[in-house]
Amino acid sequence: MTTAHGFAEIRARRALQEAGLAHDGPLTRAASTRNEVFIGPEHVVRFNQQPDERLAREAAVYELLGDRPWAPEVVAHGGRPGADYLIVTRRAGSSLSRCWPEMSPSGRREAVYQFTRCLRELHQVRVAGLLPAIDRTPHLLGGTDPLAPLFEGLQRLVTFDGVDRGLIEETRSLVAEIGDAIGSFDDRTMIHGDLTFENILWDGSRVTALIDFEWCRDGPPDLDLDVLARFIAIPHAHVSAEVERLQDAGDYDDVPYWMADYYPRLFRSDRLRDRLLVYALSFEVRHALSSPPPTDRLQLDEHHPYHRLHDLMATGGHVDLMLARLGLPTH
Repeated sequence: MTTAHGFAEIRARRALQEAGLAHDGPLTRAASTRNEVFIGPEHVVRFNQQPDERLAREAAVYELLGDRPWAPEVVAHGGRPGADYLIVTRRAGSSLSRCWPEMSPSGRREAVYQFTRCLRELHQVRVAGLLPAIDRTPHLLGGTDPLAPLFEGLQRLVTFDGVDRGLIEETRSLVAEIGDAIGSFDDRTMIHGDLTFENILWDGSRVTALIDFEWCRDGPPDLDLDVLARFIAIPHAHVSAEVERLQDAGDYDDVPYWMADYYPRLFRSDRLRDRLLVYALSFEVRHALSSPPPTDRLQLDEHHPYHRLHDLMATGGHVDLMLARLGLPTH
């Protein structure tokens, strides 16, 4: 055990003890890109190491979700900025992405039906200003002028040496042309914000929970389609290393079709492609700004957001891939 791992486990056990829960049992550290996560026999402990109290906010999300069977059950939360924690009841099952490669077509369809039903219920929860705002959402959209953050992001991105100015100008022009498709962006419906199969728990016959709601916020329901479509297009880029080689994008071909069958309203906009393209571009620009491309673009990983931004402009990327699977126009 490394020193860092040891201190992290001590923090987890101390949080369990403060909550009056058993803290001497086995704890297994789980893979996470943003938090320290430990899984015990009955509880899951997450620590946030950033000074933004994201997990306190997530606890508020779960209170809004109430006793819905797929919603995580909060046991305790507390700590201080830079070390806030959240303890939830452990649910049976593994991430759906881990289970997916070995599932039968009928099992996959049943899983999609169940998590789509959960998503439909989530999108019926009205937020109405009850949640604290998130400083940096995954999509550069919002406010009284919802496109303004995206245009500002493009203006910043073009200043980096490794960025193609022509590409950014083409992106800016496209957003100016189709951006009105998202309207005022003032829908007060709750969205998950990070909907991938990593954040769906499956026990072999049922969805036991949707998890990791830290990007949950108010927004138009079809905004959840952007993250999910990106996952479906490149599933191996969103899973832990030990199951990455098992992921095959072809195994997800039917997912959008099944979802549209169970939740047709989510796909009903007559400008769905324009809306999804604006969402996708705002996501890639946000993440490209967080990890600016170097002067030598050959140094970039193939899934770097700058490459994905280029792919969106050149081919429609994951947006057109999903629409093609649905038999919808891609131009």
